[in-house]
Parts: sequence; structure tokens; C-alpha cells
Amino acid sequence: MSKRGMLTLGLILGVFGLAVVGSSDMLTIRKIVVEGGERLTDDDVQGMTNIKVGDNFIGVDLQAATMRLQQHPWVRSARIFLQYPRLRVVIQERRPFVAVQLSKQDLVWCDEEGFVLAPYSSQERETQSIIIEGLGAAAGDENGSRIGNGVQWKAIRRLLRTSFSDLFVVDKLRFFAEWVDLFTQEQQRIRLPLTGLNEALGRLQPIWTLLEKRVFLHSLDLRFPGEIVYEGTPH
Repeated sequence: MSKRGMLTLGLILGVFGLAVVGSSDMLTIRKIVVEGGERLTDDDVQGMTNIKVGDNFIGVDLQAATMRLQQHPWVRSARIFLQYPRLRVVIQERRPFVAVQLSKQDLVWCDEEGFVLAPYSSQERETQSIIIEGLGAAAGDENGSRIGNGVQWKAIRRLLRTSFSDLFVVDKLRFFAEWVDLFTQEQQRIRLPLTGLNEALGRLQPIWTLLEKRVFLHSLDLRFPGEIVYEGTPH
């Protein structure tokens, strides 16, 4: 037999062998392992991949399965690994960070980047007191949409991680184009700039402490460096 004939025969046998192996139990997924899910159950995750035990490894579309997972509002990232005889699915969930009031008066949970996760129930108001207003509405107000912008969410993260416990208790934050109003549980308003927020926060404690000795503050404006505007009632 010529070399060309031997190559042709070898190719036919190789393709035939691959087909036989591909249809046999040797490449069957025998177990699906899910890691990283807390709110989503293993069954939820497996169902979104559209892959099940008994499927053949060769027919698995990892890219399509990963994209389906990442479309869920709670999924921040997803990776799928073929580790014969199992399929390993690793997800990272988004975590509720703060409650946001949408323009149509609905309260929703958002993560640290501004993605809408789920409706916010009235029972949760007891454990999460700070409400964010003024970010507008999500695109269609749907879970998975993003609201606000990067500057606003940077300010939200900064303010929510700042301890004001020695001064007051924060009730809500209301955003405008260039500043944010911080409201205390006593409904005192503190106006802070989005640009230069750190500098304004650095001035807040000494100014607040000094003024509170003289008056009960109703409002304090720290938007402009070197300038203080306030309203208060003398003690």
C-alpha cells in the first residue's frame, strides 16, 4: 500500500475511533460540582448552564453556558472547568450593599457597583437604615441593570465606610449632579461635594463638634474649601 493510502486509512480509522469514543460512556459527565453559590442553589446554577449529568464532554459549549450564568443579576463572574469525570462550576455572587430608592418609588438592593439585585422588603428596613436617593431609575428597573455613575458610587462606598458614630447616625444620602446631601436621623442636612469629598470629610468632624457646642445644627454646607455655611438654633 502506498504512503498516501496508509495516511488516508489512518485518518479514517482515527475519525472512526473518535466517534466511537465520543459516543461511549468514557466521556460522560458523571458529576457537576458548584462552588461559590450562597443565594443561588446548586440546582439553580446547574439549570442555568443547561448541562446535566450524563451529557458528553465533547458536546459541552462552555462559552454559552458561562454567558447564561453571567446574565443572572446575582452572578458577578462565572467560570466552568472540564475536569473528567466531573464538570466544575465556580461563581462569584454579587452581594447586597445598600438600599436605593428608584425614581418610581421602588426600593431595591444594589451591590457596591450599582447593579440592581432584588426588591427591598420593608422588614429589612430595621437592619439596613441608610437609603440612597437621587440616582435615577435603572434601565427598565430590571434586576441586573445598573444605576448611577462611577463618581456617585465611589462617594457611596466612601461615605458608608466612614464612621460618624461620634457625631450622628446617618439616615439617607440624596445625590445631585455635583454634591450629595447627607441626612442624619435628626433630619439634619450636611451638604458635601462629590469632587473633593475626602477634604470635606476631613473638615467635618472638627467643624461639627465646634458648632454643636453653640447651636443645634439644622444644615451644614462644606462644598467650598475654606468656607462654612450653616443654619442652627442656639441651645
